[in-house]
Amino acid sequence: MKRLIVIGLMLILSGCATLPPIKNPQITQENLPSQYLIEGIEIIKPRYNSCVPACLETVFKFFGKTPDWTKGWLVGARGTTDIDLERFVRLHGFNIYSFYDGYPSKKKIKYFLSQGYPVLVGGQVGHESKLHMIILIGYDQVKEEFWSIDPSYGRIIKIPYKRFNEFHSTDSAYHKYYGLVIYP
Repeated sequence: MKRLIVIGLMLILSGCATLPPIKNPQITQENLPSQYLIEGIEIIKPRYNSCVPACLETVFKFFGKTPDWTKGWLVGARGTTDIDLERFVRLHGFNIYSFYDGYPSKKKIKYFLSQGYPVLVGGQVGHESKLHMIILIGYDQVKEEFWSIDPSYGRIIKIPYKRFNEFHSTDSAYHKYYGLVIYP
């Protein structure tokens, strides 16, 4: 019975998740540009253990909403589940599209980036048990790297595809292959 309730709750929560509007109709998952970078994103540097609020504040500001609510949100927490993250985003007036991209090519992630949407992704840093969230803002097929805003560094970081796939394939049930697109 508990399992049915959880499945029902998941269906209700994910039922509101629709694909974001297409901004570049000439681009498909099969016709990706070799390089794409989203510009104009202000980087927010978090306090200790608050990568999720920093990512949310960064993306919300990108879409013109200046939040001050993230300053105390989950600071010092030991992680944020996907469900809590998505519920929080919806409560603040944004739409979401969450997905799992376990394929090495990461075509789905690259597609959303080429449509102009930053993509929040979770993963595991090295061999640490700590989970981490970053924002992907671009990619380069020739150099085989993603461009990300990593709140820990407070700047744009280039991540080789191989290293990104290791990060993104965390053993954690929370963020394994997880991607989140937030849009107005």
